[in-house]
Amino acid sequence: MWSCPKCKRRFTRKNQRHACGTGSRLEVLRGRPDSLVALYSSLESFAKTRGPVEVVARDRYVLFRSRRIFADLVVMTDALRVAVHLGRWVADPIFFKIAADRKRVSHVAKLQDETSLSTLKPYLREAYEFSIAAPSTRASSRMLNRAVLIVRPKQPFLDWAVQLDDSGLVPDVNGEQTAYLVPEFEDDAEAQRVLKSMFAEVFERELFGWHTDQSAWPKSRTFAMFRQWFEIELHSVVEDLCAYEIVDDET
Repeated sequence: MWSCPKCKRRFTRKNQRHACGTGSRLEVLRGRPDSLVALYSSLESFAKTRGPVEVVARDRYVLFRSRRIFADLVVMTDALRVAVHLGRWVADPIFFKIAADRKRVSHVAKLQDETSLSTLKPYLREAYEFSIAAPSTRASSRMLNRAVLIVRPKQPFLDWAVQLDDSGLVPDVNGEQTAYLVPEFEDDAEAQRVLKSMFAEVFERELFGWHTDQSAWPKSRTFAMFRQWFEIELHSVVEDLCAYEIVDDET
């Protein structure tokens, strides 16, 4: 385990990128109904009965972490939107959304009372056990300390591209796109900070990829404009399944 020398948080990966400190749950719950605060307290108390748990609060978000994040939630006006991360798919009516990557299957539920929390508890327990289990050895892989950013052109980019000449050529929205390796992130708030720090370079690379004359590029390329011009995908899990080292093909 590696400990950050500044905030003392512990991570399995050395020099893990993270936001220092664990934030304040009081700030996250400020102004919420007493019933919702009590429901959150019950959820956190149960999570901590499983073993050592770090609780990190950011804005409206709270995540629960053992060796890895096993659950995270958004504090809504009248409910808790909770995602538990399992090693399998579960067909239970409490989950209104399920998404999977190579490492886990995330199940999202909306909790409004103790009854719904009671239904979720077995899955919260399973998520914790899954988070502390040894990684699967079914395939040799390395987890890279990077995230992946993919952008796809939206209508403003297409309008700009088509007016450059009379060729009639436009970018293929559904075609292959460049995958950018960007700094890893821990939660949605940090993902937005990463995106804001990287968008200018990505914007220029996308424009250059279609038209190299910079005088024809749009001026004042703001973050708001970037979001208007591109559909954005951010993926936090990057695994290297190759047995050879990564090299720069242009060197």
